[in-house]
Amino acid sequence: MGQMAYVTDVGMVGALDSSLWIEFEIATHNLKYPYKRVYEPEENGKMVFNSVLITEEDGKAKKIERIDVIK
Repeated sequence: MGQMAYVTDVGMVGALDSSLWIEFEIATHNLKYPYKRVYEPEENGKMVFNSVLITEEDGKAKKIERIDVIK
């Protein structure tokens, strides 16, 4: 026990103030109206990076650390 690391979803990389990297205004517009606007990635504001670091030894997981960076 305790020697296997299994990760299904570690977070995201992209704009912090967005909806899955899409500008909030466009995302909410496409939910409200039948005519859709083209998705445009949010490129302004703070960016976020979420991940994990798994330390292994002899093919066995020894440690898992969460990494959260906002710049």
